[in-house]
This record gives sequence, C-alpha cells and structure tokens, in this order.
Amino acid sequence: MIVLFDLVASVVARRTRMPYGRFVAGSIAIYAVTGGQAVAFGGLPGAALAGMAVALAEGTVGWAVSWWLGPGRPPAELRTASNVSAAIVVVILTGAAVGALGGALRRGLE
Repeated sequence: MIVLFDLVASVVARRTRMPYGRFVAGSIAIYAVTGGQAVAFGGLPGAALAGMAVALAEGTVGWAVSWWLGPGRPPAELRTASNVSAAIVVVILTGAAVGALGGALRRGLE
C-alpha cells in the first residue's frame, strides 16, 4: 500500500509540479492507521513495529520508486551514503512513533 502511495504521489507531483514533500501527511496517516490496526494483535509494541515495517518499506522501496520517477530524488550534493542512510533511519523511527500513536489513539477510542 505505501509503495503504491509513493508511486501515485510521485506521478501527481511530477505532472502538477507540486512539491513531493506535500505528500508526507499521507505517509504519516498510513503509519498511524497501520498502528491502529496492529494494536489489536500486538498491543502498543506491535503497533510500533507495524508502523516501523511500513516505514521501512517506504524508506527503501517507496523511495526508490519516487527517486526513479524523479520527484523523490534529492539534489546531487545530498546524495551521499550517510545522508541517504540517515534519512531512512529517520523515516523508520517516525513510522515506529506514529504507529504507536495510532495504536494508542485506537485503544483510547475503544
């Protein structure tokens, strides 16, 4: 799902010349919904892990798709192994935190 989202966001960004970064809210929503679903099976740790797994897919495969299509490609001077690795780590940690938050929100609503 997240890779499909990245694909669609990349195409829309490219065709409309909209900044690709505007689609981050969609990614955050997907992490939260995933965590909200996973909390029923694994509690808050499971929600965090589910968010982390989705973010891992987005930070690697999803980013590769958007990079290939153009909008997700960082400027050449930022394309270093350490910068790319750091970005992936930040995405994964964000996914874990937002997944846990989504799980906590769902628990609070039950």
